[in-house]
Amino acid sequence: MRTVHLTCFDAFGRLRENPTRPLVASLTPPADWRTVRTVLPTSYARVRPAVDRVFDQRPAAVLMFGYTSKTDRLRLEHAARNRDGSRRPDNDGRFGGRIIRPSGPAVYPSTADLSPVLLALHGQFEPFTYSIDAGGFVCNHSYYLALERAWSAQPVIPCLFVHIPLPQSAAQRAQIRRSAAVVLDCLLRAAGARARAAGDSAWAQVS
Repeated sequence: MRTVHLTCFDAFGRLRENPTRPLVASLTPPADWRTVRTVLPTSYARVRPAVDRVFDQRPAAVLMFGYTSKTDRLRLEHAARNRDGSRRPDNDGRFGGRIIRPSGPAVYPSTADLSPVLLALHGQFEPFTYSIDAGGFVCNHSYYLALERAWSAQPVIPCLFVHIPLPQSAAQRAQIRRSAAVVLDCLLRAAGARARAAGDSAWAQVS
């Protein structure tokens, strides 16, 4: 059975609860998928081993969620940059370094094709936005580490980071969940297609 990992973050700053936690708890992939939910620490130092543990379990897809006050809807993150740029300390009271991986590329684009995701959200009239990168805090840091692992896997693992706002009403909470479910469905379809393509390729080599 294929496994999808859904990640969220613990509370940080003035948040009493990170809104990504109940969102991830509410998402239900199809029955033929095994679901693992992981709460990542809002810590530059501690998030690295947490991300490694996710990918050490050989997931077929990884969907990551983070909170930001800079959006009022689902925000898809196109890439992660090899730098930390936030002036806000993490939960350990520490600031990120200028470079995440000294020998790594400046940017890792998402391993997920965003085109079908955007089309699906638009087709179902779900509000969304997207940005070039995931910011400068632990969200971007964790996304960079995740994409490093996702790109190096064979086959490449579809991995996408999505930011959400703090819902201000039950209606907004339900809307965010619907949009997140659309994204998850697209990611699982992509993972299934890649697995089939990898299987066909392996069979052709044996034949």
